[in-house]
Amino acid sequence: MPTSVAPSPALTVPSWEGLFPPEVVAVTQADLLLQPQLMPEERAAVARAVPARALEFATGRSCARAALARLGCSPVAIPVGAQREPVWPPGFVGSITHCRGHCAAAVVRVDSTGPGAIASLGLDVEPAGPLPDDVANMVCGAGERAWIERHGPDLLPWDRLVFSAKESVFKCLFPLVQRFLDFHEVEIVFAGEGDFQMRALALAEAERHVRGRYAIRAGFILTTAIWRG
Repeated sequence: MPTSVAPSPALTVPSWEGLFPPEVVAVTQADLLLQPQLMPEERAAVARAVPARALEFATGRSCARAALARLGCSPVAIPVGAQREPVWPPGFVGSITHCRGHCAAAVVRVDSTGPGAIASLGLDVEPAGPLPDDVANMVCGAGERAWIERHGPDLLPWDRLVFSAKESVFKCLFPLVQRFLDFHEVEIVFAGEGDFQMRALALAEAERHVRGRYAIRAGFILTTAIWRG
């Protein structure tokens, strides 16, 4: 039987509308009618976790199952892989994200192939505030820091946005490269309002396929990345 985890108080959560193509289903905790639950295969991942972490994990899995259900998938466990990545049922890929106050999952079918088909995706949510200076220096490369300096202070916390975009890109690339990337292996390039691209000398193939979107809603930075074949 699934294990229930006590829900947190209701919070205002942002919408992911417009950040994914229509074939992708995104679900947030606001879409869940029942309290988040864990399946037996998932419990070990948070057996020693503090309650807040266990709640985030359970909510993420519940969001992912709700998204899968909308695509016709029966309830299924989403266990943790060897590198802590979510393991999706055959024929689907997805991504899960959470920060304090928000949790979401996005899923798409990958049973179609050919040019333009989605092969992988990633999403990330962060509080819409600047990074501490030491973290920003670790996350942002020279090109990104120069870009941020040229734009100066404005309404967007660009360093945190770079961090979130990289997290989405890393999640998107992981199923394809099977390793976690260093922050300085990828450079984020803001291509237009709400859009970004990536540069990666060691992953030239990925540059041609990965595209991202971003928005700031309800006090959160939302980023998404899609790999199309």
